[in-house]
Amino acid sequence: MKVALLSCSLVCCLSLLNQQEVQKKQEAACRGKSLPVTLLDVGGPKLPEPRTFSLLKGGISTRSRLVIRNRERFDDLWEQIVGPKEDKPAPPEVDFSREMLVVAAMGERPSSGYEIVITGACEVDNQVEVHVRSSNYTQCGGMQMGVITAPVDIVRMPKSDLPVVFRETEYPSTPSDCKELFKPK
Repeated sequence: MKVALLSCSLVCCLSLLNQQEVQKKQEAACRGKSLPVTLLDVGGPKLPEPRTFSLLKGGISTRSRLVIRNRERFDDLWEQIVGPKEDKPAPPEVDFSREMLVVAAMGERPSSGYEIVITGACEVDNQVEVHVRSSNYTQCGGMQMGVITAPVDIVRMPKSDLPVVFRETEYPSTPSDCKELFKPK
Protein backbone atom coordinates (compact mmCIF):
# COMPACT_ATOMS: atom_id res chain seq x y z
CA MET A 1 0.00 0.00 0.00
CA LYS A 2 2.79 2.46 0.92
CA VAL A 3 4.59 1.62 -2.34
CA ALA A 4 1.38 2.39 -4.25
CA LEU A 5 1.00 5.70 -2.43
CA LEU A 6 4.64 6.55 -3.11
CA SER A 7 4.22 5.75 -6.82
CA CYS A 8 1.03 7.77 -7.01
CA SER A 9 2.71 10.72 -5.35
CA LEU A 10 5.61 10.64 -7.78
CA VAL A 11 3.32 10.43 -10.83
CA CYS A 12 1.14 13.30 -9.62
CA CYS A 13 4.08 15.53 -8.78
CA LEU A 14 6.02 14.82 -11.94
CA SER A 15 2.97 15.84 -14.00
CA LEU A 16 3.28 19.42 -12.68
CA LEU A 17 5.90 20.64 -15.15
CA ASN A 18 6.18 24.25 -14.04
CA GLN A 19 5.60 23.64 -10.35
CA GLN A 20 9.12 24.34 -9.05
CA GLU A 21 9.52 27.56 -11.01
CA VAL A 22 6.11 28.90 -9.99
CA GLN A 23 6.44 27.93 -6.35
CA LYS A 24 9.90 29.50 -5.99
CA LYS A 25 8.16 32.82 -6.67
CA GLN A 26 5.71 32.13 -3.85
CA GLU A 27 8.15 31.27 -1.04
CA ALA A 28 8.36 33.48 2.00
CA ALA A 29 11.66 35.32 2.29
CA CYS A 30 13.85 34.68 5.28
CA ARG A 31 13.74 37.77 7.50
CA GLY A 32 16.79 36.77 9.56
CA LYS A 33 19.60 34.23 9.64
CA SER A 34 18.81 31.34 7.29
CA LEU A 35 19.11 27.90 8.93
CA PRO A 36 20.04 24.71 7.05
CA VAL A 37 17.11 22.34 6.60
CA THR A 38 17.52 18.84 5.13
CA LEU A 39 14.97 16.17 4.42
CA LEU A 40 14.97 13.26 6.88
CA ASP A 41 16.00 10.30 4.73
CA VAL A 42 13.24 7.70 5.05
CA GLY A 43 14.27 5.69 2.00
CA GLY A 44 13.03 6.14 -1.52
CA PRO A 45 14.41 8.28 -4.32
CA LYS A 46 16.53 11.35 -3.68
CA LEU A 47 14.45 14.45 -4.27
CA PRO A 48 15.72 17.50 -6.17
CA GLU A 49 16.00 20.81 -4.33
CA PRO A 50 13.99 22.86 -3.86
CA ARG A 51 11.58 20.09 -2.95
CA THR A 52 7.98 20.42 -4.01
CA PHE A 53 6.71 17.24 -2.38
CA SER A 54 7.41 14.76 0.40
CA LEU A 55 7.61 10.97 0.26
CA LEU A 56 5.59 10.37 3.43
CA LYS A 57 1.86 9.94 2.86
CA GLY A 58 0.45 8.49 6.04
CA GLY A 59 0.54 7.84 9.72
CA ILE A 60 -0.49 11.16 11.25
CA SER A 61 -4.25 11.53 10.83
CA THR A 62 -4.62 15.04 12.29
CA ARG A 63 -3.03 18.34 11.32
CA SER A 64 0.17 18.69 13.36
CA ARG A 65 3.25 20.86 13.64
CA LEU A 66 5.91 19.26 15.85
CA VAL A 67 9.45 19.87 17.04
CA ILE A 68 11.21 16.65 18.06
CA ARG A 69 14.26 17.17 20.29
CA ASN A 70 14.84 13.66 21.71
CA ARG A 71 14.98 10.00 20.68
CA GLU A 72 12.00 8.87 22.77
CA ARG A 73 9.61 11.32 21.14
CA PHE A 74 10.98 10.44 17.69
CA ASP A 75 10.55 6.71 18.32
CA ASP A 76 6.89 7.32 19.28
CA LEU A 77 6.35 9.41 16.14
CA TRP A 78 8.07 6.81 13.93
CA GLU A 79 5.80 4.08 15.35
CA GLN A 80 2.79 6.24 14.44
CA ILE A 81 4.06 6.83 10.89
CA VAL A 82 5.06 3.26 9.97
CA GLY A 83 2.28 1.54 11.90
CA PRO A 84 2.18 -1.73 13.81
CA LYS A 85 3.45 -4.06 11.06
CA GLU A 86 6.13 -6.62 11.93
CA ASP A 87 8.58 -5.76 9.13
CA LYS A 88 8.63 -2.02 9.77
CA PRO A 89 11.84 -0.14 8.99
CA ALA A 90 14.00 1.11 11.83
CA PRO A 91 13.83 4.86 12.41
CA PRO A 92 16.56 6.88 10.71
CA GLU A 93 19.56 7.81 12.85
CA VAL A 94 19.41 11.30 14.31
CA ASP A 95 22.04 12.91 16.54
CA PHE A 96 19.80 14.77 18.96
CA SER A 97 22.82 16.32 20.66
CA ARG A 98 23.41 18.36 17.46
CA GLU A 99 20.11 18.42 15.58
CA MET A 100 16.35 18.39 15.98
CA LEU A 101 13.50 17.32 13.72
CA VAL A 102 10.63 19.47 12.55
CA VAL A 103 7.42 17.80 11.39
CA ALA A 104 4.52 19.20 9.40
CA ALA A 105 1.53 16.91 8.95
CA MET A 106 -1.51 17.84 6.91
CA GLY A 107 -3.87 15.26 8.43
CA GLU A 108 -6.07 12.88 6.46
CA ARG A 109 -7.17 13.95 2.98
CA PRO A 110 -9.58 12.18 0.58
CA SER A 111 -7.23 11.91 -2.41
CA SER A 112 -3.64 12.11 -3.62
CA GLY A 113 -4.04 15.75 -4.64
CA TYR A 114 -2.54 17.19 -1.45
CA GLU A 115 1.03 17.96 -0.45
CA ILE A 116 2.93 19.52 2.45
CA VAL A 117 6.58 20.64 2.43
CA ILE A 118 8.81 22.40 4.94
CA THR A 119 10.53 24.86 2.62
CA GLY A 120 13.03 26.49 4.98
CA ALA A 121 13.78 27.98 8.38
CA CYS A 122 15.22 31.21 9.77
CA GLU A 123 16.36 32.49 13.13
CA VAL A 124 14.70 35.85 13.65
CA ASP A 125 13.57 37.88 16.69
CA ASN A 126 14.88 35.28 19.15
CA GLN A 127 12.84 32.45 17.64
CA VAL A 128 13.04 29.91 14.83
CA GLU A 129 10.57 30.48 11.98
CA VAL A 130 9.78 27.33 10.00
CA HIS A 131 8.18 27.89 6.59
CA VAL A 132 5.54 25.33 5.60
CA ARG A 133 3.76 25.17 2.25
CA SER A 134 0.50 23.23 1.97
CA SER A 135 -0.81 22.44 -1.50
CA ASN A 136 -4.28 21.40 -2.61
CA TYR A 137 -4.12 20.42 -6.26
CA THR A 138 -7.68 19.06 -6.32
CA GLN A 139 -8.93 22.54 -7.18
CA CYS A 140 -6.73 22.45 -10.30
CA GLY A 141 -8.34 19.36 -11.78
CA GLY A 142 -6.08 16.75 -13.30
CA MET A 143 -5.29 13.23 -12.17
CA GLN A 144 -5.68 12.30 -8.52
CA MET A 145 -6.06 8.88 -6.98
CA GLY A 146 -9.14 8.32 -4.83
CA VAL A 147 -7.19 7.10 -1.80
CA ILE A 148 -6.98 8.50 1.70
CA THR A 149 -3.60 10.10 2.29
CA ALA A 150 -2.10 11.99 5.20
CA PRO A 151 0.83 14.04 3.82
CA VAL A 152 3.77 14.49 6.21
CA ASP A 153 7.15 16.20 5.86
CA ILE A 154 10.05 15.78 8.30
CA VAL A 155 13.28 17.75 8.15
CA ARG A 156 16.50 17.92 10.17
CA MET A 157 17.91 21.21 11.34
CA PRO A 158 20.53 22.38 13.86
CA LYS A 159 19.44 21.93 17.47
CA SER A 160 18.06 25.08 19.06
CA ASP A 161 16.41 25.85 22.37
CA LEU A 162 14.66 28.87 20.87
CA PRO A 163 10.88 28.72 20.50
CA VAL A 164 9.71 27.51 17.08
CA VAL A 165 6.90 29.20 15.16
CA PHE A 166 5.44 28.00 11.88
CA ARG A 167 4.76 30.34 8.96
CA GLU A 168 2.13 28.83 6.69
CA THR A 169 1.61 29.31 2.96
CA GLU A 170 -1.12 27.67 0.88
CA TYR A 171 -0.47 27.09 -2.81
CA PRO A 172 -2.14 27.08 -5.25
CA SER A 173 -4.51 29.55 -3.70
CA THR A 174 -6.35 30.90 -6.75
CA PRO A 175 -7.55 29.54 -10.13
CA SER A 176 -4.86 31.62 -11.86
CA ASP A 177 -2.21 29.79 -9.78
CA CYS A 178 -3.55 26.51 -11.21
CA LYS A 179 -3.32 27.87 -14.74
CA GLU A 180 0.28 28.95 -14.11
CA LEU A 181 1.19 25.48 -12.76
CA PHE A 182 -0.10 23.69 -15.85
CA LYS A 183 1.01 26.22 -18.45
CA PRO A 184 3.08 24.54 -21.23
CA LYS A 185 6.77 25.38 -21.18
